[in-house]
Amino acid sequence: MDIMKLNDIWNNWGNADSFSGVFSVSCEQGVVFEKCCGHRNRSENLANNSKTAFGIASGTKLFTGLAVCKLIDEGKLSLDSKLWDLLPYDLGQIDKSITVFHLLTHTSGTGDYIDEEADDSIEQMQALYNQYPVYLWERLEYYLPMITPLPPKFEPGTRFSYSNAGFVMLGLVIEAVSGLPYQQYVKENIIEPRKLEHTGFYRMDSLPANTAFGYVQDDDTGEWRTNVFLFADSRRFRWRTVHMCE
Repeated sequence: MDIMKLNDIWNNWGNADSFSGVFSVSCEQGVVFEKCCGHRNRSENLANNSKTAFGIASGTKLFTGLAVCKLIDEGKLSLDSKLWDLLPYDLGQIDKSITVFHLLTHTSGTGDYIDEEADDSIEQMQALYNQYPVYLWERLEYYLPMITPLPPKFEPGTRFSYSNAGFVMLGLVIEAVSGLPYQQYVKENIIEPRKLEHTGFYRMDSLPANTAFGYVQDDDTGEWRTNVFLFADSRRFRWRTVHMCE
């Protein structure tokens, strides 16, 4: 791998000065290029380093998908399994024909508690957090009142629409089929077997050492604030870094 070329790409990247995180490229021999930028704690002026853990938000969907596929491989689930047949809940307006395949491929059409296709998605998000305090988002059942009353966006399988609600439903499927809480199943069957270090589900108000705070900037004042009041905790991972390979 051409290290000089990687360095040139980094130096010519227009956002390098404002990037906060760890950019790491690795191959079979290990890490070949790495840059650590920004601060994991702005107030204390603590810089990010190669061991810093970061919130990966919807990167968690990868682990959810892996967990579902593991259950399929074990014959405990299939792509054609219907959501209503799997979950012991009244799913309200969720379409009865939705399958695991629809949920995995973002084609279920399930109404989404945060509809990222909507023009006012940010306002919707803030209103949702005001109604459902994020410090209570610890179990997946808590999401059901946010999702089940919503009408479908479209008929299952007719188009793609990125869906947070769909993956919440997959998390509930994992719990129903495995008999374990979602976080425990992922930890025991994905994280630990792969020996992923500094990776897990942590409360935003109880983060382990060397974990980066997430920050948002006030558009009016320019002030940076942590996102502890803006995002739910238990469905988020903290991952040491992201490795990209060629």
